[in-house]
Amino acid sequence: MAFDFALRTPVLVLVLLAAVYRLYVYWTTKVKLPDGVPWVGRSIGLFSESRTSWSSVRNFRALLEQASDLYSKKGLVSILPTVSDRWVLLPDSYSDWVANKPDSVLDPMAIHKEMLEMTYTISHPALVQRPIHLDIIRRDLTRQLGNLTTEIMTELSAAFDETWGTDTENWKEINVLQNMTRVVARTSNRIFVGAPMCRNEGFLHAVSSYSQALGLMPMIIRLCPQWTKPVLGHLLALPIHYYDRKTRRFLVPFIQLRLENVARKQREPDFKWEAPNDLLQWTINETQRCCPASDLAPVILCARMLLVNFTAIHTSSITSTNVLLDLFSAAPEHGFVDGVRDEVQRVLADDGGVWTKAGLGKMVRTDSAIREAMRLNGFSAIGLGRKVVGHDGVTLDTGLHIPHGANVTISAFSVHRDAARYHDPQHYDAFRFAKQRDEFDRQAAGNHTDPTAAADGEAANSEPVNGLAATLKAKNLSMVTTSEAFLAFGYGRHACPGRFFAANEIKLLIAYIVLNYDVQHIASRKPNDWMAEVVLPPRAATIMVRRKRGTASVSV
Repeated sequence: MAFDFALRTPVLVLVLLAAVYRLYVYWTTKVKLPDGVPWVGRSIGLFSESRTSWSSVRNFRALLEQASDLYSKKGLVSILPTVSDRWVLLPDSYSDWVANKPDSVLDPMAIHKEMLEMTYTISHPALVQRPIHLDIIRRDLTRQLGNLTTEIMTELSAAFDETWGTDTENWKEINVLQNMTRVVARTSNRIFVGAPMCRNEGFLHAVSSYSQALGLMPMIIRLCPQWTKPVLGHLLALPIHYYDRKTRRFLVPFIQLRLENVARKQREPDFKWEAPNDLLQWTINETQRCCPASDLAPVILCARMLLVNFTAIHTSSITSTNVLLDLFSAAPEHGFVDGVRDEVQRVLADDGGVWTKAGLGKMVRTDSAIREAMRLNGFSAIGLGRKVVGHDGVTLDTGLHIPHGANVTISAFSVHRDAARYHDPQHYDAFRFAKQRDEFDRQAAGNHTDPTAAADGEAANSEPVNGLAATLKAKNLSMVTTSEAFLAFGYGRHACPGRFFAANEIKLLIAYIVLNYDVQHIASRKPNDWMAEVVLPPRAATIMVRRKRGTASVSV
């Protein structure tokens, strides 16, 4: 009876759980971490490693702040523990070093495979073995943005008219994250698979649910001991495959018809059918060019579309939500909303009322407002994740050796909130980067002034920069430009290939809102939710919106 009572006590249960987890770590950790490197937040006493790892779920931000203060700012390496990983956290100064290492030494794809648990979550090995969708996004999608701008805005307009409404009298409450997920899914699929499929509610629900499942379930699978994953990994991935199959019901017949038309056009050049200018068609063309014929199977093409959807919906919906929450919670006296609206109206008028890629490039304030939200509230607190794949490991210039199989990263959170890089880094300044770009543009035109003055204390060169150098510096402050000081899209040759599409889509989204809707000021911006290194907007956050008088809805 005494034993039975003890077994029921919370203290003993916690001790047993910690012991089991410690054994799990001991049995499953195959990688030897660098010798003599301190653990961030490591406590003293029994099961210290286990307790530190579990604490990262709710205290990850505090761990990053501690790592920055105690180690990174001093140029020291540390071990950043999570429940499922042990990251070798490099100082911020190693961003260039990581970005420039060859894939044969530091491999980003190996990290992606681990983080998404692709062995269990991706239904077709061809997607992992031949990730042609990355090249298609980087090459074809980016090249076609100028031709697709009108389509993107047309679909955005219709999506907002349907979900935010056209009532100019009454306010409507909108759940921001849910709505952005729906709007982004619909708009992105206008470019991925075209209309009318992009408006099919069943299809949109399936791809959105797939994206949410693929974002969540790998995090849970990573908690499982390695020896249980052949069973638990497949079981926990069932929601992903369920929505995969639901999406097939819509896309597979659609893709099959597209393939039949492609084949007939190739046999009969006079066949009256024109290939659509969408990502599905580019994928078919690229698959025919460089992949085995088996990759043209509709289920595999469907799986590629789903993987692209995951990236687009996941990143753009989170970013759009953060922008709206940050922009409309900023103090009205800053004039951020009015400033963005004035810019959009001016650019649109200059382009004759037509939305163009060139016009979007002129929306410097809008671009800055988005980039600033990504800086302050990025959806991943760490960046530049790489696996050490070189057989002999890799050695830092300090002489520290990092063994083969270790995972390295840099704290994007600390970089983006570094007072040496950003003035008043804890606060949202929508025009932070626009002010710098304006000053560099003035210097390029020959007005030799100190860039630090107009940049409001922003980190900048003390000497004026003129001509071409100033022009390049201005361009390097756009939201699509990565650097050692801005890691939201990664950095270097492995930076997010879809960032140019995402930038145009989000700019158009913000432009449509400020032109066509009144949005009530948010009195208090709810903080984002941290789940280890993943940072998400508050799911329950809402805004009050109302259609502006005199604005017409769009018919599609």
